[in-house]
Amino acid sequence: MNELLVKRLNEQLVSEYEAVFNYLYHSTKVKNDEIRKAMEDFSRDELEHARMLISYIIRLGGEPVFMMPKVNQEQDEVQVLIYSIAAEESAVKMYTMVQQIIDDVEGREIIGRTIRMEEEHHRKLEEILNKVKEFYKGKRGAK
Repeated sequence: MNELLVKRLNEQLVSEYEAVFNYLYHSTKVKNDEIRKAMEDFSRDELEHARMLISYIIRLGGEPVFMMPKVNQEQDEVQVLIYSIAAEESAVKMYTMVQQIIDDVEGREIIGRTIRMEEEHHRKLEEILNKVKEFYKGKRGAK
């Protein structure tokens, strides 16, 4: 068993738990329907990432960690989006590093698929953030 790989995968697993709960929490708090829907969808995606990591860690002979994550309880929609974008950027960087120490094809494919999903989340969050900023800029200009 590659202990370093299992350690890094478990670190990412904790990050996925955090993403699941953060997106779930914010999907119930934000007022903007587009943000709410994206948060709901991303929460499901992140749960699937966690499931894939758990299966892969077990297949490697490791023991997945289970812990309750910290939830960012920021209420401002713009700040929620900025925090989420940063979290997705961090996930892509960490998964890219993890992918470099994987020596089996299936594992590299799992992580590669996850990276692509995280990049898509990042793109979608930036798109929503730009719309929200434009909306608020328009409101300020209308006063």
